[in-house]
Amino acid sequence: MLSRRLIGTAGVLICFLFLSSTERAQSDQTIYGDSLGAGWQDWSWCARDLGSTDVVHSGSRSVKVTYTAAYQGFYLRHTAFDSARYTTLTFWIHGGGSNGRSINVAAQLNDTSQPGVALNPYIESGGIVAGSWRKVTIPLSALGVNNASNLNGFWLQDSSGSTQPAFYVDDISLTAAPTPSLVNISVDANNVKRTVDARVFGVAAAIWDAQFATPTTISLMTANRTHITRFPGGSLSNNYHWSTNTTDNNTWQWATDFDEFASVAQAINAQAFISVNYGSGTAQEAAGWVRYSNITKGYGFKFWEIGNENYGSWETDSHARPHDAYSYATLARDYINAMKAVDPTIKVGVVINTGENSYAN
Repeated sequence: MLSRRLIGTAGVLICFLFLSSTERAQSDQTIYGDSLGAGWQDWSWCARDLGSTDVVHSGSRSVKVTYTAAYQGFYLRHTAFDSARYTTLTFWIHGGGSNGRSINVAAQLNDTSQPGVALNPYIESGGIVAGSWRKVTIPLSALGVNNASNLNGFWLQDSSGSTQPAFYVDDISLTAAPTPSLVNISVDANNVKRTVDARVFGVAAAIWDAQFATPTTISLMTANRTHITRFPGGSLSNNYHWSTNTTDNNTWQWATDFDEFASVAQAINAQAFISVNYGSGTAQEAAGWVRYSNITKGYGFKFWEIGNENYGSWETDSHARPHDAYSYATLARDYINAMKAVDPTIKVGVVINTGENSYAN
């Protein structure tokens, strides 16, 4: 059991590692590029034009910002998200007709502003200049919001205490964190998160398999820790007559009969899924199989199912309306009632396929 738990735990960790790397390798998140990015909203308290064509860094529009009173701010907001996927806030800024500005940049966590930083130190080649675009790169760590689960906005706020002439910003984004070159994981095999259902570990049997009921197969299935197996097979389920080990009207018998199958299941202490004949059989035949298996022989097989892929034209179905959902449901009720009348403890499954009537009927 420990090995199964370890396999399950390792599998979860591998999936987590893959997903984590996939997320970190995502593209940058656009906050503004000709228009606001998905989920971003304008919550500013200053004069602004998010569709200005006066000057643009790329595309056809930029944001024109004018502080007409002290401490106004240009604020873009989003519902809270995890910032661990990103490293920096980047954008381009243009001084319009004037050099220099006094602006603080701050980020918000669940609408609570974090300590701001002066903008100028993060502008390439110094401060804002008239008639020119300059790139701004601010690490999220400088804003106090790196690896935060609830980042939801940024603002650029006047810090001069007075009005300021118009300036422009464009191509605002969050830069994605690079995929790590090396990831170390540890596995604690003793810390069980969930035990995988034993019915997941199964091997299907088949009536044509002459090697099934042999010591070699029993040894291999024991070593494989097989907990469940299936009989008599797939499509053969719909024309197999268990009591004679034949299909259709044939007189010759298949390589492995039900008792041989049961002997293997008992030898490896496994449960079984038994598929009864829906295609050319009857509810009475299915009930007789349950009686023989669990009452006469005492095999105690708990899981039974009515036919195999009964919606498909490749399956034997001798009913008036073959491969028909309504016909199957009606007859399945009769099968279930007859089978459980023999052994009320069994569980009987039915075949389900989304859109069964997309086939012939």
